[in-house]
Amino acid sequence: MTVITLSTVGYDEVEETSNIGRIFTICLIFLGVGFFLYITGAIVQFMVEGRIGAVLGRRKLERKIDQLKNHYIICGYGRIGRT
Repeated sequence: MTVITLSTVGYDEVEETSNIGRIFTICLIFLGVGFFLYITGAIVQFMVEGRIGAVLGRRKLERKIDQLKNHYIICGYGRIGRT
């Protein structure tokens, strides 16, 4: 019944429910829809913020760094140079 309810396929398809069962079903619908919206929002936020591109770009950069051999890093004596 939970899958039927949350997927909005139908209501009361298996057997007749009591008033308490209907209240439970209404709460279940609100919680299920709220959870679905939360997960959807998290996925959209992940894509909009460009994290997918950042993750993929970071992997590409790390592969290039791993391929480097026998090189030197030359920098001045500024904020980064001191570090």
